[in-house]
Amino acid sequence: MKAQSAMEFLIIFMIFVAALAIIAAITLNKTREISTATIELETKKILNEISDKINIVFLEGHGFSTNITVSEKIFSRNYTIWIASNNVYLQLDGTVYAGTILTRNVTITDPGGLLEKGEHTLRNENGIVVIR
Repeated sequence: MKAQSAMEFLIIFMIFVAALAIIAAITLNKTREISTATIELETKKILNEISDKINIVFLEGHGFSTNITVSEKIFSRNYTIWIASNNVYLQLDGTVYAGTILTRNVTITDPGGLLEKGEHTLRNENGIVVIR
């Protein structure tokens, strides 16, 4: 009788542990999805902010200038920003995200043509958006 009770308890305990493992796996998967979505949302926010500022400077015409601050990291992760053709690109963890701008006439004065983190001035100089 005791052996049968112990066996029943062991079976119930194993079912309980298996259910907990399944719940833990589902929770971990959902947490990763939320984390990825949050990072993508922040990345798109940064791209939109930069693209919008460039577009405003371009549309306002010669002499217009404004400032923009590019954050140091996205959730403790390093990233790179560059501009090519009509796009602003952001690379984070091997994934490249893109935002569209209205002009191809953008010059970045930072070394290497990459948009460095920190404070920048965007200025329209005869139809060319210069980022310093």
